[in-house]
Amino acid sequence: MKKLTGILIAIFLIIANLAYLKINTHDFTVKRLIFLNMGILISDLAFWIFLYLNLKKRNFVIFLFLIFLVLVDLDRMNVQVFLEYNDMVTGGIIFPTVIGAVRLAYLFVSVYFFFFLSDFKNFLLRIAGILNIIVAVLVFIEFDNSFAPYLKIITAAVYILYIFFFLGKIKEEKTEKKEEKNENNTEKNNLTI
Repeated sequence: MKKLTGILIAIFLIIANLAYLKINTHDFTVKRLIFLNMGILISDLAFWIFLYLNLKKRNFVIFLFLIFLVLVDLDRMNVQVFLEYNDMVTGGIIFPTVIGAVRLAYLFVSVYFFFFLSDFKNFLLRIAGILNIIVAVLVFIEFDNSFAPYLKIITAAVYILYIFFFLGKIKEEKTEKKEEKNENNTEKNNLTI
């Protein structure tokens, strides 16, 4: 069931990013732009949360990564949907500084997330981390509408491979350890009797 859930989330991320790619070539209504951007936001969150929950170790910085991911996705949606938001960003000093700080923080936590994923010694997780860093760089230099969806699609495809080849092995290892522990407990109980 866990594998199926992961695959469905990755497919949802791919579909949301494919739909998002049409923004550059079509004139959409505000409602449709909000819908497409919310699809990106929800699929990003679901994807990274599911990935994190299926890793053995936990780290608080990943929570910061998710917060900055939401802020960056909301910033992208506001730029595309609300004209007043563009005026606020280009017309002042404080607001662009805050936006830049959020994007820079997203870049830093993405780099940290890569090193966190590298601890697992799995090349597919490292590829996902590298692609996420590239997306964070594109977000920082405000060039993320063109290439970032493609990189997210590749990341989702890599994660589907990870699910097929490694997620099942992790579950099998946990099952084997539980069986060994149960056998050891049974042996101890028999010896004491």
